Amino acid sequence: MAEATLYDVFPYRSRSYVESHIDQLYTVGHLFGMKPAPVERCRVLEIGCADGGNLVPMAELLPDSEFVGIDLAERQVEDGLKWIEPLGLKNIELLHKNFKRFPAKYGNFDYIICHGVFSWIPVPEQPKLLEMIRSRLTPNGIAYVSYNTFPGWHIRRTIRDFLMQHSSGLRDPDERVAQARNLLRFLHDASSDETSYGKLVRGQCQGLLGTPPQYLLHGFTAEENHPMYFRDFVRMAAEQNLQYLGDAEFGLMMPDRLHPEGRRAMENVPGGIIEHEQVQDYLINRAFRRSLVIQQDVQLERSIPWEVVESLYMSARARLLKGEIDGVGEARFDGPDHWFQTDSPILKAGLSVLAAHWPDNMPFDEWVARTAERTERPGIEVRGMLGRNVLPMFANGVLRLHPRYLGLATEVSDRPLASPWTRRRAELFRWVTDLRHGMRNVPPVPRFVLQHCDGKNTLKDLRKKLSDEHRLGRLTVTPSIEQGLSDALEGLLERSLLRRNEL
Repeated sequence: MAEATLYDVFPYRSRSYVESHIDQLYTVGHLFGMKPAPVERCRVLEIGCADGGNLVPMAELLPDSEFVGIDLAERQVEDGLKWIEPLGLKNIELLHKNFKRFPAKYGNFDYIICHGVFSWIPVPEQPKLLEMIRSRLTPNGIAYVSYNTFPGWHIRRTIRDFLMQHSSGLRDPDERVAQARNLLRFLHDASSDETSYGKLVRGQCQGLLGTPPQYLLHGFTAEENHPMYFRDFVRMAAEQNLQYLGDAEFGLMMPDRLHPEGRRAMENVPGGIIEHEQVQDYLINRAFRRSLVIQQDVQLERSIPWEVVESLYMSARARLLKGEIDGVGEARFDGPDHWFQTDSPILKAGLSVLAAHWPDNMPFDEWVARTAERTERPGIEVRGMLGRNVLPMFANGVLRLHPRYLGLATEVSDRPLASPWTRRRAELFRWVTDLRHGMRNVPPVPRFVLQHCDGKNTLKDLRKKLSDEHRLGRLTVTPSIEQGLSDALEGLLERSLLRRNEL
């Protein structure tokens, strides 16, 4: 209750977490042989929903699904309801409830999201939370649980202990945050950059100084903050009859992102998926996990046949960095986190097809057909080559998989359309949720334009509104209104913030 009071006094403004979106949960479950509920028609519970920043965007774009959020902080729930009311959403409900007293009348859920809660409750409460999740999960349901983890949190706990020892007498939230920042600066400046330990401390402090005050107060220096090893989380979940499905970020389960020596070394590590992932946590010093758990009796298929991707949708930004698409030799493509290199004419053409369609996605069969047309290769050959390489490219972050059509605009229409939630958030915040559930930092001019992309304002209307803002001195638009508007709309398009008008 004390922590809930602190959240009421100093709210934690919630945001979207792309890894927690039910699209992600469905995809991982589908790959491992599950039959999860269709995301377009399902029931979703979020434990620790705050003001709905993660849940409301899902509810808005999936009107035939049902969403319920619970949170201990009454003020945060009230703030969330104020966001929901003007949107007119009828498929979402936010409740001021403790997870231990969540009414049975709400039934079971196909997807349960629990972000930023598990590590921040007393240790004896953690098994109770997992038991509650198991009891409210449907037979083929999938739950997402995030938590701080070792070994990455060893150095962070050292820094946290230092902060806690020197701010224990402070009660005012603003004073605690200010003291935390002062102590982090002290540690950073006092640590030597000539030693391995000093470099490690300085790097951690630098990163923490860039975090918002809400995280420093509620996350890093919260009274309850209990990291654990991945294997211990899996063991605790099993004790509550939950089994580990996978990581919400599929690629982190695989050794593909390790350096070559690391990948080769992992081939000799004994054991199964749990042992392998625990070793990889040591290799990358992982400090935070987003684990997916399911009912214990669900049968999984860990050897993934490539054919499972045929029912999914594909997308890829995949900008060409080097080489030629239609030429001989290798081409290198840029992904969000990694680059991908291939000399296969089919893979080069396939990535080019998806990149030309970005930011929208397309079904696998359409991707095969377009690639076959471009390469003039037999469809069966193209299907096999693309299908066998989807999972490696997905694991590397070059290609993305989706269970549904996203309906994103691929060109600027005469009446640009953004979601009501995003338009409203753009009025108040620099960071907004895109149509892929990611967070985007939008500069002033595009953010102003975004607020008026309601599908009714024409390009002429937007041009006038932007011109008026510039004339009144509230915005600086360069080099011209025409070019400024064009650049802004292209930026919104690239950031996955505009929808197709016909949807």
